Amino acid sequence: MIACFLLLSGLVLLMVQTSLQFLLPPWMGVPDFIFLVVVHAAFLPSLLQSGVAVYLLGISMDATIGSLSGIYPVLYLETFALIKFFFADASGREPTYKAGLACIFYLVFSASH
Repeated sequence: MIACFLLLSGLVLLMVQTSLQFLLPPWMGVPDFIFLVVVHAAFLPSLLQSGVAVYLLGISMDATIGSLSGIYPVLYLETFALIKFFFADASGREPTYKAGLACIFYLVFSASH
């Protein structure tokens, strides 16, 4: 159930992201909305379902963008694993610093590609 929600929300955000790509001026860049789904997935308790959903979103991003094959699944899974390992709470509660953490990881992630 969690994987279905992540996949559906990620695919809708991917459609919005690719639509904005042509509407925004080039100097603004393109926002990466799927990254927010990856950060949210890292704080969910189910590791396998969330990991599979993140991998499939990375593949769909690769297919849509047409970049180097496999770059987005690797970057998304790497970010997912780092957040899961260092910041996820075993109690299942949402941490209060989740929004700030998402911003920091987004800046690092966007600088890498």
